Amino acid sequence: MKYKILVVEDEKERFRDTQEHLNQIPDLDIIQALSVDGALRRLKTNTFNLVILDIHLGDYSERGNELLPLLKRDPALRNIPVIALSAVLNVNDEDIRQLCMNNGAKAFFYRNSDEFRKEFVSKVRDLLENYANAK
Repeated sequence: MKYKILVVEDEKERFRDTQEHLNQIPDLDIIQALSVDGALRRLKTNTFNLVILDIHLGDYSERGNELLPLLKRDPALRNIPVIALSAVLNVNDEDIRQLCMNNGAKAFFYRNSDEFRKEFVSKVRDLLENYANAK
């Protein structure tokens, strides 16, 4: 089965890094959105099996986690699993992590952590399989 993943990431290097990890899983179609608005446009015109969401977009004036409540409110999108990512551990990130989880994210990873390197790909696989089986 071919899976379609939306990666909401505005930085080229981080997108490439995420893509490298995802390339360990066969049969993925990986699409990029650069902003929350771009993600919503793509989500409304395509069917995705998973969203991977950078919580710090642009100059940090846009929070990726703002997408989560929008997905939750939309009946057509609310069941798409989301993994939230943060490139840096900031003082507020534990609060943001909790906010993301409370708003429906299925997982949250710091990109530079051992947890990310060890568990990200297996979490993606699990969510894809569970989402496919739930449909």
